[in-house]
Amino acid sequence: MPDKNYDVIISERAMSMLTSHVRFLTQVSKNAASKLRDELISEMKNLGYMPESYPLLISEYLPANKYRKNL
Repeated sequence: MPDKNYDVIISERAMSMLTSHVRFLTQVSKNAASKLRDELISEMKNLGYMPESYPLLISEYLPANKYRKNL
C-alpha cells in the first residue's frame, strides 16, 4: 500500500505566533529555541504523513472531522 502524504496548512497567523515563540525563546536559550524549531518542523512533517496519530480539532467554528491539532 503506497504512503499518502496530506497537505498540512498552517495559517499565516499561526506561523507568525510560532515564529514569535521561537524568537522569544532565543533570548533565553539559543539551544532550546533551536530544539523547539526543529521539533515543530518535525511534527508538521509527521502530521502530513500520519494525521491519524493526532487528535481531531473540535471547534464550533470549524467543519467537523477535518482539522487535526498538533500542539
